[in-house]
Amino acid sequence: MKLAEARFMTRLGAALACSGGLTIAGVLAWHLGSKLTIPAELAVFVAFVVGGSGLLVAWIGWRTLRLSNPDRAIARWRVGEVDWRRYQEACRMRERMAGALPGSVALDLRIPLEGIEVIALPDGFSVGDAFHELGTLGAEILDARVVDSPVAMFEFNVIYATGRTSSVRRGVRIPLAGGETWIKRIEDHWLAREPLLKLGTQDLLLRERAGFRLAMGGLALLVVIIAIFAYVQLPAWAALSPLSALALTCVGFFRGLRARFVRERRGA
Repeated sequence: MKLAEARFMTRLGAALACSGGLTIAGVLAWHLGSKLTIPAELAVFVAFVVGGSGLLVAWIGWRTLRLSNPDRAIARWRVGEVDWRRYQEACRMRERMAGALPGSVALDLRIPLEGIEVIALPDGFSVGDAFHELGTLGAEILDARVVDSPVAMFEFNVIYATGRTSSVRRGVRIPLAGGETWIKRIEDHWLAREPLLKLGTQDLLLRERAGFRLAMGGLALLVVIIAIFAYVQLPAWAALSPLSALALTCVGFFRGLRARFVRERRGA
C-alpha cells in the first residue's frame, strides 16, 4: 500500500468516525427524555454504520503507517538511478520466466537525485512511498531467496488475501545495494521468523510426518494416563500428567499442520 494512501485512509476514517459519533450524540441529545422517532432511529443507524466503517478504514491506514514506521528499521539503503534501471530490467525479465509471479513493487517510480530509499522492517519493506507487508495475517510467504544475477535482490513469493475466500499471488522483489553485513542481518531476521523458508519439499514432508507422529504419540499417552487414573488412586499433583500429554499432542499437531500448509502452498 502507498503510504500516501494510508495517511489519507487514516484521516478519512477518523473524520467518518467522528462525524458518526457526533451525529449519534446530537440525535440522542435532541430526543433526550423522549422516544426516538423513526427518522431519528434511521439517522442513528446510518451514523453508526458510517462511524463503524470509518473506524475500520482508519485502523487499516494506521496499521500500515505503524508497520512502515522507519524507527523500526532493520536496515535502510538507497538505490541510485543506474541500479534502479538495471533492477527494472531484471524484474521484467523475471516476470517473463515460466512460473514467475507478477511483481508487486512499482517499477515506474520517480527517481530522486539521492536515489530511491528502501527500508527493511520487521513486517516487510518500504520501497519509495509504498509499504509491502510480508509474513503477517493475510500476507503468507510461500518462499524467499536472495537473487544474485542479473542484479542483487530479495525475492519473496507471497499470497495476499483479498477477501474471505479469495487471494492473489505476488512476487515482492526488493532491490539491494551493497552492504553484506546488513543483507545477512535481514536474512537472519526472516529465517528466525519463518524457519520453514529454507526447507525443501522433502524436508517439509519429513517435518510434517514427524509432527503428526508426535501428535499421535501424545494422544496415545493421554489415553494411557486416563486409563491409569481410572484404576489407580494417584496424588493430586499427578493431574499435571494429562495436561502434559495434551500439550505434546497439540505441539505435534500444529507442527505437522504448519509444515503441510507451507508444502502445499508452495507446490500449489
